[in-house]
Amino acid sequence: MKNSLKPILVLFLIASIPNTLLAQENTRSELKKDGFYLGAGTGTWFGTGKNTILGNPLLFDLALELKSGRGSLAFSFDLITSISTTDTLYLKKDNDVLKADRYFGAQFGLEYSHELYSRNRFALEAIGGAGYGALSFKGAETKDYDKSSLYLNPGFGARYFVSDHTFIRLKLQYNTANYKLKDQGSTDISGNFITAKLILGWK
Repeated sequence: MKNSLKPILVLFLIASIPNTLLAQENTRSELKKDGFYLGAGTGTWFGTGKNTILGNPLLFDLALELKSGRGSLAFSFDLITSISTTDTLYLKKDNDVLKADRYFGAQFGLEYSHELYSRNRFALEAIGGAGYGALSFKGAETKDYDKSSLYLNPGFGARYFVSDHTFIRLKLQYNTANYKLKDQGSTDISGNFITAKLILGWK
């Protein structure tokens, strides 16, 4: 009788191994994603109109994000580094026409993200946000020309959790900020932007 039970016991142990390994893998993949995160990253933008004359500046991004369940709310700040334009800009200010060949600026806003698909450490997200930005144009003259704009920035993101405390995130968004110079004597730089950013987040 005892000898007849041995094959059954061996088969039971073999059959239980995959379930045991799967349970261990599920335990490892159940990350504690909720909480406050600080994010830092870099990226650039691409003009979609006559604003391509502004080139592709480096964007330095800082964000404070609260993640809960499938959603998250974040305050973001972008520093737009000084960059040379691809051609000289002519900026009419009062009765003067200024020449500018570089600019810098900043944007800040609120963003909401929601997971469309999530599996273990990876998630695809829909993103929507709104904010305010400003550019300051520089030239050989001592005077500057500043232009501001409200914006919306819908898009998509992909997030990978390296651990309970760290993630890497890629964001692609359409930014409706339009820094068009309204004066008739100014260079036309109308158009919106597509932004791409790579972000490291931790808590």
